[in-house]
Amino acid sequence: VNAGFIQDCPKLNAVRFPVAKLIYTGAIRNCPKMTHVTFADVSVLGYQVINSQCTGLNHISWLSNVKDLKCRDSSGNEVALTNIASTLPFANIKSQITEIDLDGKYVPDHLFRNMTALTTLNMYSDLEEIGKYAFTGCTSLTKFYPYYATKLKVIDDYAFNYCPIDNNIFLFTSNNPLFYKIGAHAFDGYKGDKIVIECADSSHGLIIGDYAFSNSSTLNSVSLYGELGNISATAFSSCPNITDVKIETKSVWFQTYTAAVLGPFANKSNLKTVTLSGYFR
Repeated sequence: VNAGFIQDCPKLNAVRFPVAKLIYTGAIRNCPKMTHVTFADVSVLGYQVINSQCTGLNHISWLSNVKDLKCRDSSGNEVALTNIASTLPFANIKSQITEIDLDGKYVPDHLFRNMTALTTLNMYSDLEEIGKYAFTGCTSLTKFYPYYATKLKVIDDYAFNYCPIDNNIFLFTSNNPLFYKIGAHAFDGYKGDKIVIECADSSHGLIIGDYAFSNSSTLNSVSLYGELGNISATAFSSCPNITDVKIETKSVWFQTYTAAVLGPFANKSNLKTVTLSGYFR
């Protein structure tokens, strides 16, 4: 899809790219009434693929199954997405996108970072992995509801870092039966008060990375169930108000030895109740 492929369409209100391996910089221009763009199976996106004259755009649907999305930067070079604005396809419209739908397998690393107006994130049944830094810096995003993301497996490093998520996080095998990993710093700065995670993945066990929920002054209750794997000792660092911890494990993993599994909750001066059940040693 070349630059200016859709241009100067004053009445156009939505665009859908069902299959487009390469969408060039400025593919959509000057469509002020367009509110919604859908991308499916895109391999390469140009820098500033939608220009800032599309002032009505506030909604993006991402349906792509491509994990390693590439970008053509402002010099025309094909590069990996990074935190550099010139590699981010939506950097120029980051302050106007309020809603994003996720219904492809992958959200590539960095893709939606710093979308400062984003308030609504809809996750659906085909979503499997949310990449590194995918939503970091989305400072208006306060809700995370993966209820319909029935194939979700991984929330990777820094995915929601600096997002003021303030609802309780529930990941149950009844809704998310494949889920097993929360990466390092994924919810750093979490604003909610309760986390409940259940894992049925016996090949990995539940993985919670370094500082995954660190720097939370509101978190007071953590419950972990099922197959437990590597839970970092710093996963709940600087969470001084945790009062209640409940852990039920079905399998013996290296990191589920009693001392190790309680390590993340050491030195919590307000901790009142610890409940352990299952197989520990």
